[in-house]
Order: sequence, then structure tokens, then C-alpha cells
Amino acid sequence: MSVVYSDFSEYLRRKLVDHALGTTSFTMPTAIYVSAYQGDPFGSGTEIDDGTHTEYERQTCAFDSADTNGDAASAEDVTWAQAVAAWSTSQSPIDYAGLHDAATGGNLLARVPLSPSKVIDAGDTLSIPSGDLHVSDPASITV
Repeated sequence: MSVVYSDFSEYLRRKLVDHALGTTSFTMPTAIYVSAYQGDPFGSGTEIDDGTHTEYERQTCAFDSADTNGDAASAEDVTWAQAVAAWSTSQSPIDYAGLHDAATGGNLLARVPLSPSKVIDAGDTLSIPSGDLHVSDPASITV
């Protein structure tokens, strides 16, 4: 996998703006959970179904502190359990990771496109190496 960068969700953008402007405090998540998506989680993408694929669950991931450019990289490998049955196909590969504030449910914080996308067949293990997930400030301000 190559290094990929995130986009913040609308939920997280609103929380950060409110927090920065002092209107509503934002409590940071106790952990960040990484999910696997077929398609864009901000659009019609779907997370791998843990009802169908009982071995699938979101994985926790720690991140390094942001550098001077506002970029924070994953500090550990993210590895899911071995797939019992295929999680994806070449027509519908796993092409995004989602960052959430809960192991189930919760809020989507960011999406990270995976490059290259992955086809996970029975017996395969999805893994994203340490340092390959990047969260950075996607905002730009024009005056």
C-alpha cells in the first residue's frame, strides 16, 4: 500500500469548528477504530458487514502526533482477522478505510482512500502497514 491521506467527515468538521470557536467543547475519542469500505463512505459505500462476515470487526489504531505540516500518521499496523469468505470482488474492491470513534456505530470521523484498492478472498488478511494511514488538515481558508 502507498501513503494515503484522509478527508474529514462533516461531523468532525462541525465539531472542530465549534470547539475552536469556543461554542461547544469536543471530547476527543478514547480510541480510533479503522473500518474497511467498498466504495466511498461519504457516498454510497458500505462497510464490510459484520453480520455476514462474523470475523470482521473495526480495528483500533494509534496515531503519531501531527507534524509541523498538520499531518499525523498511523503508529501501528492495522490488521483484520483472516477472511472466512470473500469480503470483496474485483468489481467491488475494498477501496476506503473509515476512521470512527467507536467499535460499532458511533461517528465516522474521516475517510482514507486505499491505493491500491484490495480484493479480499477467503483466506486473505487485510492489513495496512504502520505509517500508511495519514490524517491531515484538509481545510483551506481563502480570504
